[in-house]
Amino acid sequence: MSIAEQSAPIAEVPRKKRIGVEGYVLIVGVAAIAIYGLARFAYEPSWQTKEVAMRAAMATEHAKVCDQLGKPAGTPDAVKCLALLDGLYTTHKEAFIADNSEI
Repeated sequence: MSIAEQSAPIAEVPRKKRIGVEGYVLIVGVAAIAIYGLARFAYEPSWQTKEVAMRAAMATEHAKVCDQLGKPAGTPDAVKCLALLDGLYTTHKEAFIADNSEI
């Protein structure tokens, strides 16, 4: 190469790109979802606790229904009434699950 010839232009050094608004929104969104998930994991009751609470509430409701039907607690009729209501609940739950699983 001689002195009269022009040399090839030097490529520009790429500048660091700044994170745009979308990048910040993405970072904040991911952080918020992670914090929410950890909070639910730490503070939400377990499935077993929920099921025990649901069964206790259901038993009291069934006892109220049997009392309204004239089957006082402690009698053999009340035991039959509670068994029938439990069976009815199980049947309805299975039918509901079957209906929703067909979707």
